[in-house]
Amino acid sequence: YSIPKDEDKKIVEKSLIDLGIYELKDRPYTNLSGGELRLVLIARAIAQDTDIILLDEPTAFLDYKNRFFVLEKIKDLNRKRNLTIIVTMHDPNEAINFSDRILLINKRKIVSFGKPEYVLNRENIKNVYSIDVDLIDFNGRKYIIPKENF
Repeated sequence: YSIPKDEDKKIVEKSLIDLGIYELKDRPYTNLSGGELRLVLIARAIAQDTDIILLDEPTAFLDYKNRFFVLEKIKDLNRKRNLTIIVTMHDPNEAINFSDRILLINKRKIVSFGKPEYVLNRENIKNVYSIDVDLIDFNGRKYIIPKENF
């Protein structure tokens, strides 16, 4: 156990500022929302000054608004700090709109790798999820919509 140095505190503060959550610095983690807590954990990861960050389903259990908020912050962080951020996702709509590259896996085998619009096509989605979909563009975003009624 060691006491953080002034340099360590500056690194942490920059991480909080970069994620837009500096105002949370004095709040106990038990008083944070799910989205706030996710961003604090991401800030902790970037404070380690690494070139690669791995995030396992960072939007799981978040409400609709906070899912987009967290993903926008991750994408912004990727651009600002030029980090490689590897994220696992189960929602193809999140993946197609927030990823630069996608590795699509099914039953431990690689189905496709590349740009989102190349990887998340009707054929691959049918292969992985066993459903037919429509792909639409709306207001600059892409959406994958199942054709079947469930």
